[in-house]
Amino acid sequence: KLDNDTDSFRVDGFPFLFSGLLYEAAGNWDSAIIEFRKALKFYRKAMPDAFRDVIQLTADSLWRIAEFRNRTEIIEELVSSGFSKPTEDLRTLLAKGEIFMVVEGGQSPIKIPRDHVLQFGNGITNVSFPAYQSVTRTNSSTKILCDGSECDRTAKASDIGLLAENALEKRRIRDFAKLGARLAVKAGAQAVVKKQFGEVAGLAMMLANVATERADTRSWTLLPENLQIARIPVKPDVPIKISSANPNTIQGNMWTVKVPRGKKKFIRLRTMY
Repeated sequence: KLDNDTDSFRVDGFPFLFSGLLYEAAGNWDSAIIEFRKALKFYRKAMPDAFRDVIQLTADSLWRIAEFRNRTEIIEELVSSGFSKPTEDLRTLLAKGEIFMVVEGGQSPIKIPRDHVLQFGNGITNVSFPAYQSVTRTNSSTKILCDGSECDRTAKASDIGLLAENALEKRRIRDFAKLGARLAVKAGAQAVVKKQFGEVAGLAMMLANVATERADTRSWTLLPENLQIARIPVKPDVPIKISSANPNTIQGNMWTVKVPRGKKKFIRLRTMY
């Protein structure tokens, strides 16, 4: 089945999904199939409940192209995995225009220090580890309006906050190893100062160790909290006004677009909430 490969694991299938959409827009069907299959595998492995909508979007995209290319083995895989044929096939979509809407929502979490004072050797020291703190709580779906009426909702395609937390967790072992070495050096230096210059100097050195231990809180503060995506079929060569119902944007959220028959138009929207 599509998710039997256990050799690798990712939380994020968005890079593969977006690559698949680009290949599809260019008519590179076989490459699109490869990317959609990767995206579907990683989404289903990560958190299938959280990514339910984008899993369905990816499976539909893969099914249409596999059917168009007569890749029956892929259709069989999709069926065995519980998916069914989408409402519109690829030829129907190619007779229309289509808008790919990508929404960048919210602000990524920021790193803050978590300090702990520990006894180490004959003194004390401060241990500081970074931790993430949420800045915003963003909706995972955005209502899309076509000529003022709701025509679609986006599906959450990437949880950047979760990716950041997972990346930080993977660094824990390395950070603990560095911490142990750093504490050993500080304890040694404190002992030398105390021996050579007395108790007061040793105490001053210990307090300096406490004050100078700081977590690395550098982070990408301009990233969104999540990425969302929608596929919106439209009448070809007919101007249409596309907007979102989310007023908390940092750029204009209305576009008048005209998409030629069989072509795709990418629209990017940045929201704060």
